[in-house]
Amino acid sequence: MKIAFIILIAAFALLLIEYVRYRRQVAEICRQLAFHHDEETNIDIRINMSRKEIVRLRDRLNDIFEDNRKSRASYIAQETRTKELIADVSHDIRTPLTSLDGYFSLLRDADSPEERGRYIEIITGRLNILRDLLEQLFTYAKLQNGSYKLEFDRFDCTQTMCEIMLSFYEEFRTRGINPRIELPEEECLIYGNKTAFVRIVNNILRNAIIHGRDSISATMRPTENGVEFIFRNNLSDSWQGDIDKVFERFYTADKSRTDHSSGLGLPVAKKLTEAMNGKISAEITDGDFVIKLEFLR
Repeated sequence: MKIAFIILIAAFALLLIEYVRYRRQVAEICRQLAFHHDEETNIDIRINMSRKEIVRLRDRLNDIFEDNRKSRASYIAQETRTKELIADVSHDIRTPLTSLDGYFSLLRDADSPEERGRYIEIITGRLNILRDLLEQLFTYAKLQNGSYKLEFDRFDCTQTMCEIMLSFYEEFRTRGINPRIELPEEECLIYGNKTAFVRIVNNILRNAIIHGRDSISATMRPTENGVEFIFRNNLSDSWQGDIDKVFERFYTADKSRTDHSSGLGLPVAKKLTEAMNGKISAEITDGDFVIKLEFLR
């Protein structure tokens, strides 16, 4: 009887010690939680007990902290990108607007019809730059919305490519560019959005004209399961871009940021291509800037 009593006392003492350890551990966890709340520290919760339930509690709390850290970092990065976007858009819109103000003054004071015609042509060009920038911004903003979907249908990309290249004829001629074009003779149907496809190719060709020198080529060829497009242009002597950044929004090889490039053409082309379940890539080959497109038939 005496031995049983001693065992009972010992068991009670052990339970009391364990209870005290639990209370201390819970108090310590609460202290660390309060410190996390007040200081926004990245230090994880630490424990002094190896009991399974305490370990699970620690792990779950640390998982929550890690998720919060990622969310906070994502929010800060998004806020930074938004500020950069506002600054870049303000710059890109202000530049042609400032020049427009000057040219309107010159137009008002011009004496001869030749002068007025020249200033009207320049003003029209600046307005076209603004229109293109706003269209690119509108498209990019829509594509940033994860719920935005393109309407798909079958269309002949051979015929569409012919129409696109013809639309650039006057600009090629003005710049003295004789493009090399290789298209299949047969009809080639792909399932996608024709308007988006036209915007993709337009943006690629526009980029080639802006940053190229005097050589542009466009090749289209059917593959086993799809269609491949290869656009190539030689690079101007002033091009100092990073091939790994050409699809980043507002990235331009010219750090002075002229009013001829919004820095959105290739990012929009990339997002539209992906929205059509296609692939797009860029590389420098033998001094030429090369963009490859792939779409499934």
